[in-house]
Amino acid sequence: RCLYLTQIKDSTKRMELCCGDWLLMPKSAESKFCVVSTSNSGKDQRLLERDAQLLVRGTDAYARHYKKSFNIEHDPETDRPILPVLVTNAEIFLGGYNPSEVSLDSGQLTPNEAALSHVEHVRFRKAFSTSEKDIGDRTVFIVRASKLGEWLAKLDFVETLPSREGRVFIH
Repeated sequence: RCLYLTQIKDSTKRMELCCGDWLLMPKSAESKFCVVSTSNSGKDQRLLERDAQLLVRGTDAYARHYKKSFNIEHDPETDRPILPVLVTNAEIFLGGYNPSEVSLDSGQLTPNEAALSHVEHVRFRKAFSTSEKDIGDRTVFIVRASKLGEWLAKLDFVETLPSREGRVFIH
């Protein structure tokens, strides 16, 4: 789910900023929780939400600026998705869990290492707060720096999809 510019099919032919679901390639796993640690022990773990939140707000500001300065070159213009991408040199792992395995005393989860899988990119999707009206979930892409070129080469915006939140115009 991301912001995108779309051309209004009326006499103004202006571009409007929307948020909606897209089918994007390459496929990736989707996560609702992301944890970052800077040590091998993992004792300094923290949720990635704060960093992703700043990136989403920055992406929103860029999208509004891009819309304001956009000059129509073709009629009709194609939709233009605007994606927040967090590039990291950290290794990325996916781990499934059973909520009943989370300690009610500490809130800690000790993942089974056999259940962890190494990935090069992941979609982090949740309802990040923005300066805009509530537009539902948003997606932040988290990509390994060493694989960024590969990921960008495969990046393809296949189509917009109907979503449970629907398409939302942002003013």
